[in-house]
Amino acid sequence: MKKSFWYHLTIGITSTYYRLAGMRMNVIGRENISDGPKIIVGNHPNATDAFTLPLIFNEQVIFLVEDKVFDIPIIGYIFKKGDQIPVVAGQGREALKTAIERIKQGYSVCIFPEGKITNTHEVSHVGTGVARLAAETGAPILPIGFHVPMKFLKIFRSHQRGKETIGSWQVGGFCYVNIGKPFYASFDDKLEKSHLIYRQFTQQLMDLIMDLSNQAEKIAEQRQLLPIDINT
Repeated sequence: MKKSFWYHLTIGITSTYYRLAGMRMNVIGRENISDGPKIIVGNHPNATDAFTLPLIFNEQVIFLVEDKVFDIPIIGYIFKKGDQIPVVAGQGREALKTAIERIKQGYSVCIFPEGKITNTHEVSHVGTGVARLAAETGAPILPIGFHVPMKFLKIFRSHQRGKETIGSWQVGGFCYVNIGKPFYASFDDKLEKSHLIYRQFTQQLMDLIMDLSNQAEKIAEQRQLLPIDINT
């Protein structure tokens, strides 16, 4: 889908951060990005993981974002105008309904099943939203594994809504983005649309994503790939 004015502002914010923080990215599997609406799924160990995606995809991507992000002055307003979807605790189904509508309208949607920044390279508890989106829309799933070497991560603390939040942000170095092959999930309407089946599918998907992340980590160690210029 064509990028809106507000989405271009989002790209401006992410690319500015990239430059100021002295960051670069290595993209593996760019050829796996298919045309048309898709469900983009990845691990989420760092706050800056999602910053890479608007710089990679040539289409407007709709993100499911923790609603507290929309409290951030200016940035929250731009995200809202850019049609990003807030996820309110306890109201995940409402966010999924909106995501289903966007996919049916031709947009690609990005969701992090862990639901929040994990501050670790291990997968934590995950929701079943991806399975539900796939079952309702029939859109292909595009798995992505992120990896950033620990030496390029900084821990930042802040307070939102009276609570302390802790997140790791990339400062300098490379973000390795390993894009897997897209695939379709098939669920039998009567037998398989159950929470148990959705959870089993989600766990298998996250295992695949962590394999992609581990592959990216090995590439980071070997440093065999050349960086992608974010200006292209």
